[in-house]
Amino acid sequence: MTIDVPDPKDISDLCVRIVAGILERRPEEIDPATRFTRLGLDSAMSVQLVVTLEQELDLQLLPDLVAEHPTILKLSAELAELCAARTRRA
Repeated sequence: MTIDVPDPKDISDLCVRIVAGILERRPEEIDPATRFTRLGLDSAMSVQLVVTLEQELDLQLLPDLVAEHPTILKLSAELAELCAARTRRA
């Protein structure tokens, strides 16, 4: 699934589903405002999250993106900006 419209809510929902899958939890158990470390995401899982987001959103992302944006809410806002910038360049 590639998200063309840079809607932070869609991206947030995608992040919740990916994080839930990585942590083997249900999406409704993932609070988008909770820090990734508090959710239980370690560095290897963070890399897995970034790689999956690159594939899903067709973006090239830096590995430290999760550290710089430590919650799903902050991360999805940044990803929406990156998607919007890509759309503007196209």
